[in-house]
Parts: sequence; structure tokens; C-alpha cells
Amino acid sequence: MKCFKSSTLLLTIFVMGLTLGCAQTNAPKKNLSKPTETTSPAIDPVQISRQKAPQPETDITASSTSALIPGEQVWTELLPGEEAYELEFTAEGALLYQGTVLVSDIQVSSDVYAKKLIISPSSPSGNYHFLKACDGLDESALCWTEFLVNKAEGGAQQVGLTKYGVMHWVQWSEDEQYALFSYTGEGAFTFYALNLETGEPSSDADWFCDVDLSSFSWVDNRLFQVQVFDNDDTDWQCNDSPSVFVGDISELFG
Repeated sequence: MKCFKSSTLLLTIFVMGLTLGCAQTNAPKKNLSKPTETTSPAIDPVQISRQKAPQPETDITASSTSALIPGEQVWTELLPGEEAYELEFTAEGALLYQGTVLVSDIQVSSDVYAKKLIISPSSPSGNYHFLKACDGLDESALCWTEFLVNKAEGGAQQVGLTKYGVMHWVQWSEDEQYALFSYTGEGAFTFYALNLETGEPSSDADWFCDVDLSSFSWVDNRLFQVQVFDNDDTDWQCNDSPSVFVGDISELFG
């Protein structure tokens, strides 16, 4: 009887040990592996080359250069409330210089006032500017009302230099006695002059088929030279080869 009980006890202990061993074997194991390291994705040089380079900033105050011909200058556009060269185009439509009124109402036609001004670079001393007043804001606007601004005298004199307004190009004589302007229209290219002391426009003009404005230079305070393409007298076509024209600005006043 004792022997049976001992055998039963041993069998019970054996079964319990076997059960405990199986439980430990089937228990989930902890993951002791090292964490996976994260790396940056590889850089594709081809993809970088397709990215746009930074674009340069544009000067929103300057007149658009999209329609400029070679040699033509960038003149400054002023809308009401804006200022350049110490000249202010007020919201009320007046032109001021350092707070002094030069023109109280800039009239373009009998019942239309300026919506925009276009101002040339200054003369060598900074005293003179040429100004065009426009009846609108877009490219179709007529800018045929012209003024000569004299800062030293605190005035802006209206001048009738051309019919539809000069091109964005002016050359000042070194002694600031004259200014030379260009105009293209009606099948010809012309030079006009302005006496800066009197505000008198020239009574005559030099006419050509076409002109290379970028070739212009002063010989002295009166003489200038520029490459021109003259008309062929037979069919009014431009000559293929340019020639050098030497003009006297004072002769344009007759």
C-alpha cells in the first residue's frame, strides 16, 4: 500500500513537471534583436537637376522692358500715390517735387486726366527729367502729353515735342543746353530736340529708315553720331548696311 502511494506521488510530480516545462516552451519569446536603424533616402541627382533655379526679383516700379528695342532705356512708371526721383504723383493727380506742387492737374485731353506717369532718367546734374502722362494703365494707353521737369526752378513745362509721345530714350548734352529724343512712326525714324533752358521743341527733325540707338555717342555739346539705315530712294526700303550719321542738334531749331 505504501508502495502504491509513492508511485502515485511520483507520477503526479512527473506530470506537473512536464506540464510546467511545456508551458515555458510555448511562452512567447522576447525580441532581443537590435532596433532597425533608419537612413535618409538616397538623393537622386537627376531629380535635383530638374528643379527650377531661384528666379531673380523684378523691379515693379520700372517700366516693362518686354517691348524695348535695342538701345532703348527703362523709364520709370508712377501710379497715383507713388514716388521716384523725389517726384511724387499724388492720389489726387498732382505732380510734386519735395512737397512743392509742380502741376496741380495733369490733363491728357479735354476731359481725361493722367492715370499713369512715365519718367525718364535725369540729366547729368539730376535737375531735368522728361515726363509723359498717360490716359490709361495698359499697353494701349496714349501717353502723348509731355512735360519737361526743372527741379531747380520748381516747375514742369508742358511741351509739344511729338504727336504720339517719344520713345523711352533721351540723351542730354553735357552742358545741359539740349536734350535729344527719338520717335518712330508713320514709316520713319526721327530725332527731335528740346532746348532745356527755354523748353522750346525743335522745328525740324532728322529722318531715317531705322537707327541703332545703342551706337549713339556725343562728339561734343552739339554734335552727335549714330549708326543709321537710310531709305533706298527707289523703293523706300532700308539699306542693308548702316552708315554713320553726324548731326548738329542746334540745327534742328532752324
